[in-house]
Amino acid sequence: MAAAPDKPPFLSRLRHALVGRHEVPAGRGRNPGMLGHAPEPGPFDEPPAEPIELDGPLPWELRETETEDQK
Repeated sequence: MAAAPDKPPFLSRLRHALVGRHEVPAGRGRNPGMLGHAPEPGPFDEPPAEPIELDGPLPWELRETETEDQK
């Protein structure tokens, strides 16, 4: 069942009722997030300015998987 041509979809109406009519710019390229609104950039969205030095080897969960070409 489609919405009437002059009536926006239910989730759009719900979002507008809850948080207002803020439109997300199409060029941001971010995950739409809760109710279709893009989250504000956070402190971990960009890499740090200073180089990172590890105390030991990289944990196995974060290591690149070895392919046959790399062996």
